[in-house]
Amino acid sequence: MFVVSAPATKEFPPPIGLDKLGNAGQPRAVDAATQEHTTGSKNNNKHLSVLQQHVAFFDRERGQRLNARNAVAGELTLQWNSGKVRDGDGIISMRDTFLGFRSLGFNILAVFIINVNFSYPTSNSWVPDPTFGVCIKNIHRAKHGSDSEAYDNEGRFVPQKFEEIFSKHDRDRKGALTFPELMRMIRAQRNWVDPFGWFAAFFEWGTLFLLCAKDGMISKEAVRRQYDGTLFYYIEQQIIEAKKSGKPPPHSVWFSESWDQYTTKKEK
Repeated sequence: MFVVSAPATKEFPPPIGLDKLGNAGQPRAVDAATQEHTTGSKNNNKHLSVLQQHVAFFDRERGQRLNARNAVAGELTLQWNSGKVRDGDGIISMRDTFLGFRSLGFNILAVFIINVNFSYPTSNSWVPDPTFGVCIKNIHRAKHGSDSEAYDNEGRFVPQKFEEIFSKHDRDRKGALTFPELMRMIRAQRNWVDPFGWFAAFFEWGTLFLLCAKDGMISKEAVRRQYDGTLFYYIEQQIIEAKKSGKPPPHSVWFSESWDQYTTKKEK
């Protein structure tokens, strides 16, 4: 498991006991599979890659209303019978990004960070898009360096790389990561001369920490669900329900009740 002459092999141990996953190094095209959830999420969109699922939440609605049970196969994800339908045009505009992050409690800053940096790599043309739209079909081209490598270069999910996040950086095996552990992970994953990757990793993990940390930690399940995007739909719906009931939006909505309890309630 480690070599004395290479201290890093002891400091950052690989995951063990991944038998439930079969070949844990085999990338999964549509499921964010882990030891605890070997078939991924129940409500993810099987018509998109895991990386596409991660960003599809931000392809926002245009005022139409449709119950999720009437969704046509192939459309972008419709979740939680919220009465809203994503426009499904496959392009995340700056407006889409703003509305998506606003629904999660964030502000306009994300628009400039995401659309300005990811528009051209995902474009179908050599000519830059003046509106800075992000093409979901080509989102794998926007994969940056200095990351966890839980997504492969084509946008599939690699269970072994995901499990490494916690085997290497969850110091006391609590099934969650503290902010210092996140910073330690980001530092350990840095590639040489990759300032954009360093910043992107800090932005992404920092945003996730602000979104769903409780008691100074983000849970393994919350991390997994942000990879396939189902976390975003859940948080948005929790905020909507809190507003309808006249209560302030919960600070850590992910932890208000378990995922399975929530989906069961919504299906009734």
